[in-house]
Amino acid sequence: MKNLLLLILFSPLIVYSQISLKGTIVDSQKNPIQFASISINQTANGTYTNEIGIFHFDSIQPTDTLKISYIGYESRKICVKDIKDQITLTSNSINIEEVTIDRKRKNRSFTIGYYNMNTLFPSSHFSNVKSKIATFIPYQSSPAIIEKILLPITNINDTTQLKVYLYEISEDGSPGKEIYSKLLMSNEIKNKIDISDEQIRIPLEGVFIAAEWLTEQVIKDLNDPKEVLGPAFRLKMTKPMDTNYTYWYRENNWRLKWNPPNAQYSNVRFGLVLKPL
Repeated sequence: MKNLLLLILFSPLIVYSQISLKGTIVDSQKNPIQFASISINQTANGTYTNEIGIFHFDSIQPTDTLKISYIGYESRKICVKDIKDQITLTSNSINIEEVTIDRKRKNRSFTIGYYNMNTLFPSSHFSNVKSKIATFIPYQSSPAIIEKILLPITNINDTTQLKVYLYEISEDGSPGKEIYSKLLMSNEIKNKIDISDEQIRIPLEGVFIAAEWLTEQVIKDLNDPKEVLGPAFRLKMTKPMDTNYTYWYRENNWRLKWNPPNAQYSNVRFGLVLKPL
């Protein structure tokens, strides 16, 4: 009876005790994969493998789930308690249009996202004050600092006030924790916003870029609806894609832009310039 009581008392400690974890990420040929991203429970918490494919956590729950990602390989999810010494990733042919890296120099800045994609879809305009739109930029490569935010913006009028944001991705795939914001007046709005001084490290799985219009619509003649000035600005959209990465912020909630789901989606042509660490 005494032993049973001790087991009951200490079983919660066994279930919730944390452990240290060390492992190696390799490909099918057992070659180590450097700078693979490893996130915990689909959050921004995690780490990267080093130059020889090794990762390490000082303290982690055995019940946690790790997601391992690297460009050119299929992502893999695995429970901590099931991890052996090595985790193998399977090669996957992907569209690298979203990530273009000049490999001649490892420290050279590079662009990710959709900014350089052709526009084969109508632009999206802002007609409601405090309208906010966000598009997710996936990232599964080596650690990097965000140097610039790329805005596919046109038709800016003199009254435009724009606020740009960066968000982590939440567990349900929508914008999560805000990691950066900046208010821009009309004379400050450019297609490239330099934030290199902030030294913001791009999250492990990618980041949402959002734009919010803060200016009231101007009406030149109340008796003539045609005299309402046009939208404060327009955002260029991508050609149809297979994935819906774009959300609207309405009624205090983020909602998918395309709902119900379609076969093809058009996302905002946001982008980022990154600098490798």
